[in-house]
Amino acid sequence: MRFEGSERYYLNPELREIVNISIAMEKPLLLMGEAGTGKTQLAFEISRTLHLTMEEARCKSTFKGEELCYVYDTVLRLNDSRFGGGESGRNVNDIWDYLRFGPIGRAFLADDRRVLLLDEIDKTDADTQDNLLDVLEDGSFIIREINHKVAAKQRP
Repeated sequence: MRFEGSERYYLNPELREIVNISIAMEKPLLLMGEAGTGKTQLAFEISRTLHLTMEEARCKSTFKGEELCYVYDTVLRLNDSRFGGGESGRNVNDIWDYLRFGPIGRAFLADDRRVLLLDEIDKTDADTQDNLLDVLEDGSFIIREINHKVAAKQRP
């Protein structure tokens, strides 16, 4: 699997090699640069031309790494336990009915390889960035509430 650029996105030879090394080694690619230079567009073009599904997060300063992996909806579960969730099809005794996977979780759980875009990750705090790097390097994360390890089927 190689990305050669496209009619919509010109790649200079050095960047082309860097992108393809990242793809071949299944390693994250961190692009830094001025706004409007095409960093985000590169991810979309890789997704489009290689026919890979895109999982995207527009990061904010309030993001914590965990929510990019999953969110456990305790309020919904409490509400269902008090008022019943019968019509929703959710089982209050099954925590999996109350987990929503974020872009990292969806990319890790997918049977096919995905492009994972964490746009504006520099807006998150240093601890969040370190935690996300660990998750991406390990190819796994833990759902704390049930001590369950989610390992990537395919590295994004």
